[in-house]
Amino acid sequence: MNLKADEAKRSARILDVLASYGIEAEKRGRGYMARCPFHDDSTPSLSVDPIKNVFHCFGCNAGGTVIDFVMKKDGLTFREATDKLLVDGGQVRRGSDIAAPPSRKAADVPALSPDERRQVSDVIEHYHRTLSGEDGRG
Repeated sequence: MNLKADEAKRSARILDVLASYGIEAEKRGRGYMARCPFHDDSTPSLSVDPIKNVFHCFGCNAGGTVIDFVMKKDGLTFREATDKLLVDGGQVRRGSDIAAPPSRKAADVPALSPDERRQVSDVIEHYHRTLSGEDGRG
């Protein structure tokens, strides 16, 4: 399993994801029940285990992890669903709702003085010598 998927499974609570889609789950025993969004469901048949962070529908047999739910609900690939969960920490939103980061222009970066350029060059040279073994140590 990849690290992004593990992080998405840990950070995105299945009950929060269901709620973000407008699906209400009722407490029943140690788990929850809800109407399944994947078929015409007049009585709750979607079982949700918040401890294991998984779901299973007794009506249509859909089931899996929180990532599987988002994949099925939105028609996404595994990677797309994982990224979607990681972007909002489990609060699923459409990509068009997510603001793009502000872009930086070269003019926004202050110019370095000749003294600052020399200092940066000295630091780079120091690390080059140290890490390449040219400093005689190592």
